[in-house]
Amino acid sequence: MISYKICFKNTSQNKKHKRERLEESDPNFKEKLLERCIKSLNFRVGSRVRLTNTSKKGIVAAIYYELKNTSWKGTKPFFIEVHWDDGEKSLACPYDLTTKGA
Repeated sequence: MISYKICFKNTSQNKKHKRERLEESDPNFKEKLLERCIKSLNFRVGSRVRLTNTSKKGIVAAIYYELKNTSWKGTKPFFIEVHWDDGEKSLACPYDLTTKGA
């Protein structure tokens, strides 16, 4: 008779922790939110992007990493400068950009 023993050993002691929820009443709300956006940023300077739900396409010209260079609309940080194919340039929020179809 053959018997099997299943062994599992978790060698990693670093467990992922849930991110704490950000509240707008927090005095450092904007700094923390901008830091999270920058850490999860998928865009690099020179990459092609498209504005979601539109056909507007362009190239990322600059990414501003400092809070003083960031404009805010509500709780959305606009810190990515995009030069659109139609000649315009504007600041964009990373939530509104995608690389699919660009």
